Amino acid sequence: YTVQNVIKSLILLLAIVATLAATAIIGVALWPLAGVPLLARLLLGAVVSTTDPAAVIAIFRDVGAPARLTRLAEGEALLNDAAAIVLSTVLFAAISTGAGPDIGDSLVEFFVSFIGGGLLGVIAGRGLLVSIPWLRDDRLAESTLTLALAYGVFVLAERALHVSGVAAVLGAALAVSAAGRARITPENWVFLAELWDQVAFCARSLVFVLASILVPRLLGT
Repeated sequence: YTVQNVIKSLILLLAIVATLAATAIIGVALWPLAGVPLLARLLLGAVVSTTDPAAVIAIFRDVGAPARLTRLAEGEALLNDAAAIVLSTVLFAAISTGAGPDIGDSLVEFFVSFIGGGLLGVIAGRGLLVSIPWLRDDRLAESTLTLALAYGVFVLAERALHVSGVAAVLGAALAVSAAGRARITPENWVFLAELWDQVAFCARSLVFVLASILVPRLLGT
C-alpha cells in the first residue's frame, strides 16, 4: 500500500465506520435515559456524530503539521458529513413510515443510498470533464456548467434514482477535483476554485443566519 492508499482507507474508516459506530453507541447509551424507540435514539446519534475540524485544520496549518495529516482530517470531515446526512435521512424515513427497528434493512438502505449516490456523482463529474474541450477555455461557461452539475446531479439522485443527492454532489465534486486540473487551464481552474470558495462562504453564512432565526422560535415553544 502506498501512503495515499492508506490515507484513503483511513478516511473511509473514520467517515463511514466510525459514524455508524458512534450512532450505535449513542443510541444504546440513551436506552436507560430516554423513553423513546431505538430508531429515534439512533437518529439523534446520527445527527450528533458529525465532526467540524475547521479549528483543528487551521492549527495543523499554523504549526506546519504533515500534509497527509491535514488531508486525513479534511477528507474525513467531508465524507463524515455526507454519511451522517444519508444515515439521518434513512432513519427519519423509517420513523416517518412507522417501520419497526429493523437495523439490517436500515443499513442496507444506507449503503445503497450512499454508494449509489456517490457512483452517480462520479459518472456525472467525469461526463462534465469530457465536455470541457467543447467550451474552448471559456471560464464563465465552465463555471456555469459546474454549478449546473451540482444542482442537476442532486435532483437526479433524489427525484429519479432515489439515492443520496448529497453523496452524488460529493462524488461529482471529487471527480472534477481529481481530474479537472488536467483538462482545465490553470487560469480557469483558479477562477473556478475562487468561485466555489465564494459559494461555500455564502452557504455557510446562510446556514448560520437560518439557524439564528429558527432556534429562538424553537426555544420559545
